[in-house]
Amino acid sequence: MLLCKQVRGGAHTLLDITEIQRIVIPHLGRLGRVVWPTWERYRDSIPESERMTFDATTEAGIIHRYMVAAAKSEFSGTGVEFLERYGFCLGIDGFPNGIDGQIVCRLKRLDDNGRSSTFLTPRARNIQANSADIVGVPSGATWIDVGYVFNQLRTGYRDVQVIRVVDTAFVMSIPRADDQSISMPLPLFGGPSGRDQSDRRFNIQGRAEQSSTGDSES
Repeated sequence: MLLCKQVRGGAHTLLDITEIQRIVIPHLGRLGRVVWPTWERYRDSIPESERMTFDATTEAGIIHRYMVAAAKSEFSGTGVEFLERYGFCLGIDGFPNGIDGQIVCRLKRLDDNGRSSTFLTPRARNIQANSADIVGVPSGATWIDVGYVFNQLRTGYRDVQVIRVVDTAFVMSIPRADDQSISMPLPLFGGPSGRDQSDRRFNIQGRAEQSSTGDSES
């Protein structure tokens, strides 16, 4: 059930960067496999003569469909929620990592400053403000973007980044391969944040096995 409301003194509470890192890190391998291969799939699946007729919006839309299909495959059965009322997002609860809070993850194309090219509908403006009044997601969730950044020649991805939407704060880079180093501010691993633990959360369905890539299945 996607019911949660996190408040502190009546105000919406954001997760900080280290908390977001702790929630995302167990899923880095899956997120890398969701985003990194999509350029090659786009390039190899559609003839260049057709791709040359696409504008940037059409190109991003096709790549996004590839990311969504990959995300559904990678995250099926992991306890991560698929939020599809408006578009597609991943809902990840912080409870297994000792964090009282959730993140809602969009899959996006990002510019060099970590901003997405979302058309600013009223809902998109609410997401950018991390409003607590967005229908279909937990009201206390912190919105993040996981997205690709093109290289200068637009011949591939230069980087895949995790960005906190409300302030475009950099959270980390997602490596192309599971064994590559992660670029991010140094996380401070510790216990629960001390927030009220009584709120309802995403449903978590744990898995006992561990994948061959070393991804944590929680």
